[in-house]
Amino acid sequence: MVANTSSVFNSLFPNAKDLEGFLSGKYQAEHQRFIASEASLSALNAVLDIATLDELLANAQMPASSIDMARADRRMKRAEFCYDNGTIDLRAVIREYRAGATLILSQLHEADTKLADLCRQFEAVFNCHVQTNIYLTPPGYQGFRPHFDAHDVFVMQVSGSKAWKLYDHPVKLAYRGERFNSNVHKPGELTEEFTMDAGETIYIPKGVMHDASNNGDEPSLHITLGLITKNWADLVIEAVSEVAVKHPEFRQALPPHFATEGFDDTEAKAHFKTLIDIIAKEANLEHALDYFAGDFIQRQKPDIRGGLLDAVFAPDKVKPSQHYKLRDNYLAQYFEDGDRLTLVSPGGHMHFELSASAALDEVLRSEQFVASDLPGLAEEEQYALVAKLAAASVIQLVEE
Repeated sequence: MVANTSSVFNSLFPNAKDLEGFLSGKYQAEHQRFIASEASLSALNAVLDIATLDELLANAQMPASSIDMARADRRMKRAEFCYDNGTIDLRAVIREYRAGATLILSQLHEADTKLADLCRQFEAVFNCHVQTNIYLTPPGYQGFRPHFDAHDVFVMQVSGSKAWKLYDHPVKLAYRGERFNSNVHKPGELTEEFTMDAGETIYIPKGVMHDASNNGDEPSLHITLGLITKNWADLVIEAVSEVAVKHPEFRQALPPHFATEGFDDTEAKAHFKTLIDIIAKEANLEHALDYFAGDFIQRQKPDIRGGLLDAVFAPDKVKPSQHYKLRDNYLAQYFEDGDRLTLVSPGGHMHFELSASAALDEVLRSEQFVASDLPGLAEEEQYALVAKLAAASVIQLVEE
């Protein structure tokens, strides 16, 4: 599942029993705190620290949309830290941070390899897009008032400390795009208060009201890992869409005058019942799940590290004794597509002869392999398959 035993994910879930306990008991049901350990603190510090953040802010060419600032005591305007043309005024960012504003770096995993790896660790288990937002809050200040998120989050305290408060649920499993509105969503009864120190993590399901303020004399740096999941409503809509493609009854226009007062909906009710009966008979769970799985995998950002360095570009470059493995946290699947196999992987798909089925199974399931381990293929076909998969960043060399 996760090859690197010092990873953040493994520090939270050291074994399969811990993970299954979380998935069956806490996931999307209630929050869970993960107390700091040497492993968790070391893993988080290996991913990010304030010095790295300082270097990124000073030298990386990040889009203006990826930088924001916030204060709990008032709403900040982008004009306070941006030039008139919308670009970021980095000196103003530093000035506002020193004056108490929280610095926010959104989607930093798009620019930072270690954060991208962190996302892949969680994507491999939750099978959803995972994103990161980074928050740096100066001592004695708070970035946000009580609020909730419209997606599940793992909040990871990298350094410093924060005082947390949790409130009654304002929204049960908030739907995607349901933005927190302070005029509508008021914090309920305070349910829990605690301090989160460096190395600790808390999982918060979507819709749970919370706030956190810096606690102590050090800046607080935390990573918010967001799970952008598909839900059952998405699956049902996809299944109904597949049925609608096959039945023109679903594509008929709504009846004239349906919005007019006094409209007789007798025929409309009968037609609606007919459509529901067709859905109940023909909606296919497996097809919808397969579509979502393939779409998710292809949309993952491919890990191409080593692509310019590894010399495996052609079959004659494959060494018989060289070991290879699937890239860490790599998701892929293949299926028969007429007279060929289609391998779905991050960034796209590839095609193979039907005879490569057993060999692909070996690649996807084994911890590591050499070319001669691939069953069902002649020697030259084994070398060709290895070269093709290496060139597409599906597999990588195992360091000797």
